Order: sequence, then structure tokens, then C-alpha cells
Amino acid sequence: MKRHLIMALALLTVAGSALAAAFDYGLKARRVADGVYAFIGHTEDFDTVNGGNIANAAFIVAPEGVIVVDSGSSLRYGRQMRAAIAAVTDKPVALVINTHHHPDHFLGNQAFAGVPIGALAETRQAIAAEGDAFAENLFRMSGDWMKGTELQQPTRTLAAGPLEVAGRRLRLVAFDGHTGADLVVVDEASGVVIAGDLVFHGRAPTTPHANVAHWLAALDRLEALTREPGFKVLLPGHGEPAASAAPIRQTRAWLVWLADAMRQHIDLEKISKEEFNFKSRLIEWGQKHKVDIEFALIETIVDQDNNPVFQSQALLGGISGGIGIGYSKKESQQNAARIALNRIRRDKNYQQSVLATRENGNNTIVT
Repeated sequence: MKRHLIMALALLTVAGSALAAAFDYGLKARRVADGVYAFIGHTEDFDTVNGGNIANAAFIVAPEGVIVVDSGSSLRYGRQMRAAIAAVTDKPVALVINTHHHPDHFLGNQAFAGVPIGALAETRQAIAAEGDAFAENLFRMSGDWMKGTELQQPTRTLAAGPLEVAGRRLRLVAFDGHTGADLVVVDEASGVVIAGDLVFHGRAPTTPHANVAHWLAALDRLEALTREPGFKVLLPGHGEPAASAAPIRQTRAWLVWLADAMRQHIDLEKISKEEFNFKSRLIEWGQKHKVDIEFALIETIVDQDNNPVFQSQALLGGISGGIGIGYSKKESQQNAARIALNRIRRDKNYQQSVLATRENGNNTIVT
């Protein structure tokens, strides 16, 4: 009897350890320059496997404290980020900077209670207006990784220009294009340019609040920063750092392609009627496998000719299957469904993650 009890307790211990490990982001501070460290996120969409760890965050060890640039996607992320910082330095966090108002960059703010959190005025306004909705959406897409996460708004308004923090001189440069307000942090001591989501490297940019024309103009100005004497490293908002402007050129090429594609505008709704109705096929797949299928309108962007462009996300069991764009809501859903169907066919790990969300009973289709 005693032996069985010991085995049972051991199994409970192992199960508890596995559960804890399941919510471990595995954050490791990577040194990118003297005194500057980065946490590099996964190059994929939000899901219950990565827990929303898809963006880059950074910190600068200054003479009198630590400057954090972006706080991640959840309270758990923020706490684990603080622990990883503490493994590098025992200096206190002096300031947190939010580069823009997308949730994978500010929902970790809560872990920095008592620390000044700064952002551009427009970013503060956008977080106040949309932050709660962002948090709710991430709960749906990332599940229990988000447990305990609540909106913590920035407490300090930042402006473009020089900023002295904890004995370190920064230069803040204000842009727009990816969102209505995009802040770039230049650490003059190390030559690191922290570009936020104006730059994506090795993955397609996300565009829920984008103005393509403004974004392209911002990239031209941003590339000029990399030609300044002393430039060493460009840290994008997503993807690997680089010692050149290559990620900027990659982002620009993608945006130019997007603008051209929207200008030429292939009518996916017409194609789906003639060849393949992607949305109907995805819904049929969900019904067959008892998986909830949802199409969520993320946002509209504006193309270079000021035409509204819709973005919809296909969610399979709450896990993102892809984001589609189109000049109508229906067209964007068709494109998202097409991407999701391709992902189901080609990515067996993704398919298994989706099937694991199944519940007994009828699935729900939300359009």
C-alpha cells in the first residue's frame, strides 16, 4: 500500500512539473551588442503551443538600471522576462517602453507594476481604446498562457527626441505605418536600432492597423538610420537581428508586393464559385472532425489608393489557421480559409494541435 502511495505521489509530482513546463516560454536573453539583450520570438501566429511568444523584446543594461523595450504578450511572459533579466544583472528596471499598441508587445506590462511604462501619446490612446479587446482575443487564441493577464496601460508619455534613462542616452524616433504610432529606439552607446514592428525578418508582416503608403515611407527613413556612423545591429519586431538593413528591404519588398496585389485585385469570391469554395470546405472539415471553426474580422487597412482592405482570421478550435485579406469581408474569409486548408494538409503538427481541441457535441461555426 505504501509503495502504491509513493508511486502515486511521484506521478502527481511529474504531472505537476509537466504542467509547469507547459507554460514555460523558455526565454533566454541573447546578447546582441554591448549591454543590449534580446528575446527572440517564434516566427508564427498566436496559438496554444507558443502561448503568444511570437514577438521580440529587448532590454538595455544601463549604468544605473535596466531599460526594457516591449514586455511581451502576457503576465506570464512579463514575469519570466523579469526573471531572465535578473539572471543577467541585478540592476533594477528603470523604464519599460512600449513601441506600439499591438498586444504581443504590451500585455506583459502587468509584470512591471511600480515601474514607469512609457509610450507615444497615440499608442497610449490606442491601448486604452483596444487593450481589453486585444487581451480577450489572446485569451481565445493562446488559452491558459494568458491566465491572470490584465491590461496595464502605460503611465508615461514619450516623445521623439533624446532620452536619458538610468545613465544611458537613447534616441526615440516616431513613425507611423504599421500602426498609427510606431516608436523606434536607437541606443547610441551600442549602435543598436530597435525597430519594433516596422520591420519583420523571415516572416510576413502583420497588418491589422497598417497604412501601406505611410509604412513604406517610414522604412525609407528607418533605413537611413542604418547608414549613420556607429550603427551595428538592427533588431526587428519579429525575426532575427541583423547587422545590415536587409530586414528593412525584405519588409519593403513584401509591402510593395501586397500593394501591387491589392491594386491588381484578384476576385477570390468569383474564383471560389467557379473552382473551389474554400470557406465551405473548411466548415465541412470542421463539422466532420468536430472542431470549432470561426472567422474573425481583425481589422481593415488602407491601400495606397485609400481603398479599405479587410483582414479576417480563420480560427480552428481557437488556433489561428491563417489571415486573409480582400476588398470585402467575404473575400478575406475565403482567403483565410484557403490558407487554413493548406496548413491542415501540409503541417501534421498543426493538424494534431487543432484536433486536440475537440469537444464532444456539435461544433460551432461563427462567421
